[in-house]
Amino acid sequence: MFSGFSYQEKTLVSTFLVYALQASELATRIFFPSSVNCPNDSLPVDKTSLEIIQNELSSSERNYLFSCLKPSAQFLPVIYPKDFTDSLKRSGNDYSQLLESVLDLIMLTSNFKDRSEALQTCFMRGVVLNNVNLLKKGNKFEMSPENIQAAFSRFDQTTGLGILRLGKNEHWFVATKSNFTQ
Repeated sequence: MFSGFSYQEKTLVSTFLVYALQASELATRIFFPSSVNCPNDSLPVDKTSLEIIQNELSSSERNYLFSCLKPSAQFLPVIYPKDFTDSLKRSGNDYSQLLESVLDLIMLTSNFKDRSEALQTCFMRGVVLNNVNLLKKGNKFEMSPENIQAAFSRFDQTTGLGILRLGKNEHWFVATKSNFTQ
């Protein structure tokens, strides 16, 4: 596999592969958290992606997660909404402004032609933000303002991270609450 490469090239490729493998393992833990059995109850409890980020990452894993989230890393699917915190403050309880904030996030996930294509994709797949179901797959109803506010309030307070999911297990994104500066 590495014949014809110099020692430095082999080292660089190996290092990149190790980082990619670590990022993949971390992404799997975050995006697909496993259920755990409670000691006093036989029913499994589902953990959310944000619970994994908040409670189960060591400090070195959290530092590694932030290094993977940098725009130059490109190891994890990350969106970087500009002035996101400010736009949320401006929207307050205004439903149309909250909906615009959701659409702004969704527009960053793909190369949509326009907002109507993004909305059509959402109607077909469904949208979940921070474990709050904003729009069920195939639903043609409007998103509830209460759910939108609940989803935005659930960004991790320590890291500013949130999880946006389009479709059941189709597309997952880590969303940062403010411009990424670390």
